[in-house]
Amino acid sequence: MAFSILIVDDHEQFRAMLSTVFQRAGLAAREAQDGPSAIAAFEAEPCDLVLMDQSMPGMKGVDAAKALRARSSTVRIVLISGHKREALNAEARAAGVDLVLTKPISPRALMEAINALMQSDANMERGRPRPR
Repeated sequence: MAFSILIVDDHEQFRAMLSTVFQRAGLAAREAQDGPSAIAAFEAEPCDLVLMDQSMPGMKGVDAAKALRARSSTVRIVLISGHKREALNAEARAAGVDLVLTKPISPRALMEAINALMQSDANMERGRPRPR
C-alpha cells in the first residue's frame, strides 16, 4: 500500500534518516522542521500521514497535531516522544493523534506500526472493522 508521509522534526539528521527509510519502502516522504512549517506544508500539499516529534522549538508536536486535525479529519497523525507518559497519551488523543510512539524506535518497528495504522484505515474503507 503506497501512501505519502510528512516527517516533522527539528533534527535534520533524524528527518533525513526517516526519509531514507520511507523512500526505500517505496513511500513518498517530505520533511518539515517544526510545527508551523508542517502546517504550511500540509496546507500546500496534503499527505496521508504526518509523523511528528513532540519536542520541537516554538510549537509542541501535540499543538501542531491539533492544528492539522482541524484541517483534515482523514490524515493519520503519529507522534513520537522521547518520554513515555500517560498524560502525553491523553493529551495527544484529545488533539487528534492516532498513535503515540516512544523513542528510541527501530526503523523496522516504526514501519510495522505505521503499516498497521494505515492498513486499519484501508480495512475501514472496505467496511471492515479496525483490528484491535
